[in-house]
Amino acid sequence: MRGVNLVLGAALATLGVVGARASAPAWLLSITFLIAFGTFATALAPTRSPALVRALDLGLGAALVLAWLLAIAAAVESWFAWWFFAFGVTYLIVGVSAPTIERDTTRLGRASRPSDPRHA
Repeated sequence: MRGVNLVLGAALATLGVVGARASAPAWLLSITFLIAFGTFATALAPTRSPALVRALDLGLGAALVLAWLLAIAAAVESWFAWWFFAFGVTYLIVGVSAPTIERDTTRLGRASRPSDPRHA
């Protein structure tokens, strides 16, 4: 899931750069880069709670859908506004499809090994 967040963050940052070159509104560019930064923070943060990562993805997705609605209401160029919708839906799908329970892989195999009396 962290890899997906890195890809989404990079794609959203790229959209921000393209939007800046196309003279998109500053408030919408700010939202773009803030959400991209939040995505990178989510992907790179050392967390053991997949439920937290899932909640952050859902929150970022909701923020992007809200930004899409604001962009439509502000009559921003349609190609730029609709990218927010596409990213928002993608974030929501990632958040919903993320596992809520992550197995502790640090102990796998230790309990199943037969004890060898020669190494005791």
